[in-house]
Amino acid sequence: NLVFVRHAECMHTARVGAPSAIMAQYMDPATRAQFEPLVTKFDSDPVRSAEGEWKRLAAATAFSVLAQDTPLLPSGLVAKVHEPRLKASLGPLLESGAAFSTVAPPLLRTKATAALAASLLGCARGGDASGCLDKCILSTALLPRPSPLHTAEATCAYAAAAGDALVCSEASMAVAGSVVGERAKTVIGDVADVRVASALLGAVTTTMAAYHEMQSRGGFVDGAEPEGSSRRRSSNTTTTEAIGTPPERFCCWAFSHAECTSCNNLVVFGGSGWWAALVQHLGQANVLASDMDSLLPLLAIDASVVGGDGQPVQLPLMPAPAGARFVQVVRCHGAPGFQLVLPSPQKIQADADEFAARATKLNPVKPPEMEREAWLRGLLAEGTCYSY
Repeated sequence: NLVFVRHAECMHTARVGAPSAIMAQYMDPATRAQFEPLVTKFDSDPVRSAEGEWKRLAAATAFSVLAQDTPLLPSGLVAKVHEPRLKASLGPLLESGAAFSTVAPPLLRTKATAALAASLLGCARGGDASGCLDKCILSTALLPRPSPLHTAEATCAYAAAAGDALVCSEASMAVAGSVVGERAKTVIGDVADVRVASALLGAVTTTMAAYHEMQSRGGFVDGAEPEGSSRRRSSNTTTTEAIGTPPERFCCWAFSHAECTSCNNLVVFGGSGWWAALVQHLGQANVLASDMDSLLPLLAIDASVVGGDGQPVQLPLMPAPAGARFVQVVRCHGAPGFQLVLPSPQKIQADADEFAARATKLNPVKPPEMEREAWLRGLLAEGTCYSY
């Protein structure tokens, strides 16, 4: 049982949300111009526009590596948009009473989301409620692409800069004509309003405190691949043929972890690019079209944007940041490899699988009376799905 929880929104999308499906091609100037109509822009939001200057302002700091392994978006943290989504994503799983393991790539944005989830649901539900969220296994098998990673020194420097700037900002609020300090701007971007800056810095400080608290108590566990996780399995033997694709490597790791822990329920805090790769690689051949619409629906948002084949580009619609999706990963019978399936209600009931019974409700399902495109555009409009 695999529940994917998308990490809370991060600094990568402060000003522009580029669709994950075209992220690699987007680096090419010609492709960037072609796909420009599909990019979500936040030019009308002055705070997010100011946060969009953060990477430039942080370039000369001790935490400059975070410009690539980004922290969470301060304005999103202030608005606490992640809180109801994390409660909706993880609350039913905790209520199922079933044990599950949590895992994330070793990225600051995913680890910070795991820490926020543990803090939020632990406080809301009592001492034993966050038991399954106490530990988060870190696995490089979840990295969507090679990436510079944060260091302990960088996250400490970032948290210290936020704390120092917050003290200065709060002191200056009582002084007429005060301005946001340069140190504050290396944390939150080119924000001009002192009161707004104080709120953003306070949210960063609180989030990094939760992150470092989880770090200090050993909540992030090195997920060295268990024995055999990088090997390809047949139905009853393990061969020496190495798994080549990242989704297959992850599946090998997940099954080895399940065998080692006797727990087949996994919650992944990850990025949209990783989820898209998993579903597209393992689900396209065997998952029903209606089920694909619950996992990763495709929609031509702007019919005037066409690809190399002359057809409108269809973007995969992602769960909202801190939103979730559910699928089962199964080993192929009689052949190496893995498949994705959505179990039927009858199968879940026959298996007495309470975790799956709760998790399957995380997926959106098209009402029979609605047209598919109208339904998908409605999900976009209400924020249940994102195009980036």
